[in-house]
Amino acid sequence: MLAQLDAVEAIPSFIALLHYIDDDDDDYIGEEIPVMLGKLGAPAIDPCREYLADSSHSTFARVAAGYALSEVGKQHPETRDACVQALISTLQDYQNDDETVNAFSLSYLAELKAVEAAPLAEEIFKAGRAEIEVAGDYEDYQIRVGLLQKRVTQSKFRSITDVEFSQIVAGFSTEKKRVRETEKKAKNKRKQEKKARKRHKKR
Repeated sequence: MLAQLDAVEAIPSFIALLHYIDDDDDDYIGEEIPVMLGKLGAPAIDPCREYLADSSHSTFARVAAGYALSEVGKQHPETRDACVQALISTLQDYQNDDETVNAFSLSYLAELKAVEAAPLAEEIFKAGRAEIEVAGDYEDYQIRVGLLQKRVTQSKFRSITDVEFSQIVAGFSTEKKRVRETEKKAKNKRKQEKKARKRHKKR
């Protein structure tokens, strides 16, 4: 409702919800908030870029901010260049950033047909700093943005179409839940070890 009313004052409130994607496994926020932010257009670009660039935020909350940038660019074509530049700027520190975040950011650039990001994309793929299961490889990127018609070399993975990537985005909660379960198991293990040490001290 707020998004439909062009309530740009709601942008900070929407962005403040993103951490629940990882904290509470809230898939609704991960799927709906980026679309709502996309409807709000240009005013959402800088807040989403800042959130995506901040590595202190959790992985899939940042991915959702990147998703929102792609939605702004698609829903408001006049903002496409600004959204592309926002995504490119967040990839400048790709060497030190999360490979999952890098991969999704590259895929969002591909969705926006960002030919201008190809040199950076090639650099990131060559450095092995993007998850291939998410973004494919550099040839996949070139195909998606229209620089290649088909693969030149054989790949372990099929070229990812924009439709297929949209399906990946819609289902990224599976990977998120796996990460969360691993973290939960590790946390429980640490608790058990702490209890065991306490029992040992009492003896």
